[in-house]
Amino acid sequence: MYRYVTEKTFDAYLWQTVENKQKFIAQIMTSRTPLRSCEDLDETALSFAEIKALCAGNPLVKEKTDLELDIRKLRVLQSDYKSQHYKLEDNLLKHYPRSIKSYESSKARLESDAKLVQENTKPNDKGFSPMQVGGKLYTEKEDAGKALLMACKRLKIPKGQNGAGPESIGQYRGLELELTAYKSFLNNATEYELALKGAMTYRVKLGGDVFGNLTRINNELADIPARIENHQAELDDLQKQVAAAKAELARPFAYEAELEQKVARLAEVDTELDLDKDDDPELMDDDEPDEGDPPDLKVAGRDAVDDKPGKKHVASTMPSILAQLKSPPPASPPPGRAKAATDISI
Repeated sequence: MYRYVTEKTFDAYLWQTVENKQKFIAQIMTSRTPLRSCEDLDETALSFAEIKALCAGNPLVKEKTDLELDIRKLRVLQSDYKSQHYKLEDNLLKHYPRSIKSYESSKARLESDAKLVQENTKPNDKGFSPMQVGGKLYTEKEDAGKALLMACKRLKIPKGQNGAGPESIGQYRGLELELTAYKSFLNNATEYELALKGAMTYRVKLGGDVFGNLTRINNELADIPARIENHQAELDDLQKQVAAAKAELARPFAYEAELEQKVARLAEVDTELDLDKDDDPELMDDDEPDEGDPPDLKVAGRDAVDDKPGKKHVASTMPSILAQLKSPPPASPPPGRAKAATDISI
């Protein structure tokens, strides 16, 4: 397929419109563009000055189009830059301080619990620390496990309710033990949860195994140092984010100078193209005939025959509306004569 265009004609603008149309379609079909809205190009309109410049092959018209496109892209980047800055400022004022305070508080409480557990861990020759359940101190692991199961059996869920507790049942390694019973949403079976309460709360689901419950409890307490390390890592990461946000806020918009330059150049191009002035009034002339034209002739170029050799000019025989408006109204008859005429007709 061959396509032909003529240099320095309106073809340049037509193909430019097709190009922009394709860019519009491509922009809609991809998710990589930062634009959130697109303008349809079907409503493209040219002023008379732009049409004359295109017909004359004026390169400023293409420069104007390129400048407007570049400025539009730069303004999108500028808008994204400002949006990111507002978000960073909000994070520095609200999010980061709130998160840092929360992690520091949790870390301090975890460290307090770790110290408390360490001070109250007094294992026997079998490696088990005493556990108090129901007011009685158990030094053997098996006896403590059985006491936990008996405490679960004693905690009954009232009829018509979905749970019972929490109920304090004892102490273990410096932490309070609170037992809660609730019905499962899956099979409506009764399940039990043990909460070990210090500065923080550590929850363990209990089962029917004597030794398994104690193993779960000890594993939960042994995980406290790892939690402290995780909180410290989160704090370090937040401090890095704060430093990065401050550095980003200090960085100016990278394309500010280019944007100002293109805006200034666009104003110069518009001035050179004379696009700010009104279009040629002769092209916008109305259909009213000049003074001296015969009132019964319509505007030349619309209804008159082309002025070519060998052809006669044919004038419309119907008077124009403008001629009727300009002609004086007919004189009304005297009142007496009109009354006489009425009397005769009657």
